[in-house]
Amino acid sequence: MYNYSLYVTVAVTIVNIIKAMCTLLTDVDECLEGSSDCEQICTNTMGNYHCSCYPGYVIGQDDANTCTLGESVDIEFYTFVSVAIFEGL
Repeated sequence: MYNYSLYVTVAVTIVNIIKAMCTLLTDVDECLEGSSDCEQICTNTMGNYHCSCYPGYVIGQDDANTCTLGESVDIEFYTFVSVAIFEGL
């Protein structure tokens, strides 16, 4: 005679272990749910997230979540290049 209750207990235990493993392997997208502190750009990674900044800004030295305006941009140079490309010079 078989002890079916033992099989059921083992099966339930295995299912619970698999559920626990799946929960551990599921990544939470902190960027999507808004729980990151990134000021500009948030990139989700497995188990974490990474902040970065738009061009012209740099990540804070004391705070890896905030961005500050970087070095000044030479507007005259960029205007010349833009005009040259636009006009085919």
